[in-house]
This record gives sequence, C-alpha cells and structure tokens, in this order.
Amino acid sequence: MHLKILSYNWHEPYLCLLSKIGHTFLIVEPEISEGNYRHWDTNMRPIPNNVILLSEEEAISQLDEGDVDLVIAHNIKDLVKIYEYSLPKIIVFHNKLNTEIELGGNIVDRVDYLNKLKPLLINVKKIFISESKRNDWNMDGDVILPGINVDDYGGYTGIKPSVLRVGNMIKERDIMMGFTKSEAILSNISSITLGQNPNILGSRISSGFDDLLCHYRSLRVYLHTTSNDYEDGYNLSLLEAMAVGMPIISIANKTSPINDGINGYISNDVEYLKRCVATLLEDRDLAISLGQSARETVREKFSQTKFLKLWLKSIETVIIDFLENSSKELPKENISLKTEQEDTSMPQYYKHVRDDVVSLVPKDATDILEIGCAAGMTGRELKKNSDVYFAGVEIDHKAALEAKKVLDCVIEGNVETL
Repeated sequence: MHLKILSYNWHEPYLCLLSKIGHTFLIVEPEISEGNYRHWDTNMRPIPNNVILLSEEEAISQLDEGDVDLVIAHNIKDLVKIYEYSLPKIIVFHNKLNTEIELGGNIVDRVDYLNKLKPLLINVKKIFISESKRNDWNMDGDVILPGINVDDYGGYTGIKPSVLRVGNMIKERDIMMGFTKSEAILSNISSITLGQNPNILGSRISSGFDDLLCHYRSLRVYLHTTSNDYEDGYNLSLLEAMAVGMPIISIANKTSPINDGINGYISNDVEYLKRCVATLLEDRDLAISLGQSARETVREKFSQTKFLKLWLKSIETVIIDFLENSSKELPKENISLKTEQEDTSMPQYYKHVRDDVVSLVPKDATDILEIGCAAGMTGRELKKNSDVYFAGVEIDHKAALEAKKVLDCVIEGNVETL
C-alpha cells in the first residue's frame, strides 16, 4: 500500500525523518501572515525525493478530490484547516503546552484552551515526541522518540578548538532554550552559533545541510542548554551532533541523554561546565573518546528503525480505526443495501502490497507474523523467498478469506480479543 500523506511545512528536519517511511508526502507551504509563506528551507534540509510541495490552494483541491489518504498535522492550526474533511488524521505534539503559553505571555488559560480543543481532537490520533510532552498535555497518545541513523553521520575530527551552538530564536525563547546560561558558559570562549537568531551577534543560518555537517565534524564541542521545566534535554540538533561524534556540554535536564564524564559533561553548575569546555578545547583525544560514546548513546536510545516502525504502526492503526468508525456511522439502510449489492467486493486498501513494511523486514527473516495482514499481498511479496513461513491476523472477513489463499496461516479476528 502506498499512501498520499498531507502534512505542513513547520519542521524540515522532522519531515525528512518522516519521509523515510516511504510514502508520498504532500507538504503544504503555509501562509504565516498575509502574503508571507513558510517555504521549504533548503538551507536546513534538501527536499526528499518523495516530498511534493503544495500551496494551500493546491492542498484544498487534493482534499476536495479525495486524493489524500492521511493528514499529519503539527499544530492546532493545521487541524483547523482540515477539520471538515473526513479522513484519517494524526497530530504531532512537538512542544509542551505550558511552554507555548509561557512564550505567548501567559494570556491563554490552559483549562479553557484544552476544553476548546476537544471537538478538534475527536477521532484524531495523537503522537508525542517525548513522554514529557505527553505528560504536559495530559492526553492519551503514542510516544515516538526521534530516530537517527548513526551510520549516516560520523566523520568527527574536532580539529577546530571551538564550541558549536545550533538553534533558532535562542534568545527570544530563553526560558526554553537556555540562552542566558549558554552565554554564561561561552563567556570568553570561541564559539559559533548557527540558526535564525537576529539578536545574537555573529549567528547565521547554515548554507545547507552539508555546511551544518561540516560544523558538527570540525568543531570540538557542542553546547546544549534547554531548560528542564520547559523542554526536553535533547532535540534533533543535539542528536545529530552526537551521531557525528561530538562531545556534549549540557545544562542538567531530567530527560538528557548525557552522562557526566561518559559522553560529555552535564551539570547545573555553570563554572564546572566552563572548566569542562576548557578541558575539551585543550584535549582533542578526550573529545574524540567522549564523542564516540555519544554516537553509541544515539544508536541505542534513538534508533531510526524503531522510529520508523512505530510510525508505520501508528499510521496503520489510525487508518484501520477510521475505516471501522466509518462503517459504524453508516445508516443501517445503507449498510444493508451495500451488503446486497457489493457482497463480493473488498476495498482497494486491503489489496495493496505494503512496500513500507517489506523494506523493514530483515532479509534473513523466515518466520513472520503480520497483524492486520489485509488480503495477504504483503505476505505474498515476502514469500517470494521460499524459506519464509508467513502467518497473519486480519479482522476483515473478506480480506481474511483472500489472505488464506496466499499465506501459510491466517487467523480471522481482532488481535486484542483473540
């Protein structure tokens, strides 16, 4: 099965991670003010091959024509735009609500805001990028940590004795990004800041992803200062720096992946961190050693394979839930009429090979169980390897009957009640 997934251009690095799922992504370049659009920034990431950029008008046309299979929203404004359309929907929560309220000047009442959101979130699957974000919103939903393929990075030399800081609007979001503490740590120390930071002298936007990688690889140390109360102890920039092999200097944060003296240095003591920076700027071998441990931390705790598998599972779940809810909402007379006229039919959804799943199955796998095997087309594709034994579970009766023709074993029913 190959999906057309509509989403919005708010976070190029995260969208690039999502694009590795393998479907077609229709990315809307939204209007952020009258006549001002948030176009894809190729300085942050190149456009993936399976991403198609759309205007909001083009997106509405695709939605009206029924050419979209799924929407992934990244904020409430996205959800408002597609509220009237009946299709599977996911919203990703990238930030804490308390942080957004604080940054907005505390003019929004949290309880009132959450009550107003309830109608928008009906039948919308919620995904949080961390457990702390889910706890802050106090909602049910899946937690999917970001995933980095360490093998795509590497190449650290640390040849330049300087500190790297990466982020957008760091000073303006001080309570979240820890600008004040980072400035204290960097006092009288050579450093470079990359990102959109109009109020930080010398900061510039990277000239492309290769430029960003060059800085990760050549500068000695990476500084990370996100606030424990308002943000996680990591973000994609930190994980990328670690994946390259940079040692990390970090302000203490409950969710930080940094262990003091193991893959970097972490503390609430600014003076201690200044001394650690000085040590690393003088000792490149120590920096290389800590950086290698940082790479392994990302490999173990922020696996790209796990990220993709969890996303694929969430997408599968939201589509199945949508189909089941849609059938429940049909008037009884329509259901009986459809049964009489289309008894031998089966939705096309069940008949596709899931290329996204096939790509994730190890080549040496011989015993495979697929939950939600549909008509067995994915299993049939994998059974081209004669050594594979393929079993499936499928809730749809007609799809299960078809799957039994091509798979080794098929159980019909709901996996949660079998």
